[in-house]
Amino acid sequence: MPNIVDSWCESFSTYPRTYDLLHAWLLFSEMENQGCSLEDLLIEMDRVMRPHGYAIIRDKTAVINYIKKLLPALRWDDWSSEMKPKEDALSSGDEESVLIVRKKLWDDEALQVS
Repeated sequence: MPNIVDSWCESFSTYPRTYDLLHAWLLFSEMENQGCSLEDLLIEMDRVMRPHGYAIIRDKTAVINYIKKLLPALRWDDWSSEMKPKEDALSSGDEESVLIVRKKLWDDEALQVS
């Protein structure tokens, strides 16, 4: 039987494009259910997002709180805005939050270690 690669955990084929806006609605929870690394997904998002690009992430509150802990490592702006979405037909039924973040443009000062 051939070894089937789980495409959920694969990198996105984006070459040569990058994006100003990424939107993920329950994607992190689904990736976690598939056994994929949330950290790897954030790194992949960082790879395909342009500097000063935005990410809108709507997911379970516990997942959003975990992502917020990882933002400093990505050097994404932490002006993040968190809000509770309205109940609608597409809601998962669990408590959800929306997180909006912006990718910084790295400069030489940010890369220097004190």
